[in-house]
Amino acid sequence: MSRKPFGKGWGSVREADGLAGGDFLRYSSRIGLAMELPQQEIASRIARLLGVAAQADLAGVVVFGRSFYDRPGPVGYLTGFLPPFPSSADAPGVSGLGQVALVLQGAAKPLIITDRFVRPFDHALFDVTATADVAGAVVAAVGRRGGALWGTAGSDIVPFDLFARVREGLASVRWQSLDRELHALRRHKSPEDVLGLRRAAQVAAAGFEAAIGAIRAGVRERDVAAAGMGAAIAAGADFVRYLRVHTGAASAVGSRWPPATDTRIAAGDLVSMDFVGAAGGYGFDLERTVLVRPAPEKAHQLLEDAHTVEAAALAVVRAGQTVEGLIAEIRRAADATRSGEYLSGFFGHGIGLETLEWPYLMPGQTGGLVAGEVLCIEPGLRCPGFGGAEVEDEVLVTESGCELLSPFRREPILV
Repeated sequence: MSRKPFGKGWGSVREADGLAGGDFLRYSSRIGLAMELPQQEIASRIARLLGVAAQADLAGVVVFGRSFYDRPGPVGYLTGFLPPFPSSADAPGVSGLGQVALVLQGAAKPLIITDRFVRPFDHALFDVTATADVAGAVVAAVGRRGGALWGTAGSDIVPFDLFARVREGLASVRWQSLDRELHALRRHKSPEDVLGLRRAAQVAAAGFEAAIGAIRAGVRERDVAAAGMGAAIAAGADFVRYLRVHTGAASAVGSRWPPATDTRIAAGDLVSMDFVGAAGGYGFDLERTVLVRPAPEKAHQLLEDAHTVEAAALAVVRAGQTVEGLIAEIRRAADATRSGEYLSGFFGHGIGLETLEWPYLMPGQTGGLVAGEVLCIEPGLRCPGFGGAEVEDEVLVTESGCELLSPFRREPILV
């Protein structure tokens, strides 16, 4: 096995963990780590972030995350650990439920700090503290390790009160954000990540098949959602955040609460379904629109044009393509249809351990697409008061184009 430094003084991965990479799954089944990541991959990710910290002369890094069905990405990416308890309100003597912190510093063994509802466990690669006071444990850990300037990541995740307590307890420590640097590292997906995202998309496809099979005139939105969500869970989903089912005029609404209602589907309706959840720790986010026949010509046109525009978008996704260039191509494709005036303003996003990751494909965002990242491409056509159609797929960006990870029902769906 080749020697790959984990960080200053860590030596090789084998010396650090005493395990072959394939042993990770044996450990994951015992301690509840949901991601199928070799320990060598985890060690490499931590080493890269520590390298960034060293270049900035930081003493160490504290990374924050949340529960597996909320915002697990920063810590999950670096450890494979996905806290099981929901993010919750603090109470006297209880601070940080559903929160997790990872303390990294050079040669020191990485420390995971999580709430006490995690089962006690031992892991060769990490020290673990399960506590009712996550903030207090972070203060104690950083205080023991020393240093006047520390990096932090997950600043948009950690609760204000929790981090305020950390700053108060470490008044002599200054903090520098490494959020952008960690986001950049997370954009490139390893082969294990891509496999996990592909499997998650397949789980979503199984749910979609069941949901589509439930669509007919007279059926409620929530009945369609129940069919799809149940099938996805049976197919291996960790959880389903929602299967949003919007029918008729509501199909033109991107987000609505509740995601599915007692509204009954009628002939002629466009039924938009947005499916979000995770399987094996990896997110899925797919959308399909179904047309219930008989239907007016305008509904047929919207659905056909939505497929045309999404296909045009996929055709120009490649490494180096700019966000502005991609949006321009989408707008050109939409303008060439009869439905171009209904084009929405949000065209996609990255996906990984979280549903929405960098980059965002929307006006005002800059930069180029990166080989190895996974994107959700979702240009939609929405006619207020009538209905909308949207097709969303997950793709792996390559140097020459993109690879579909969700090859599900590429043609317009009519029932």
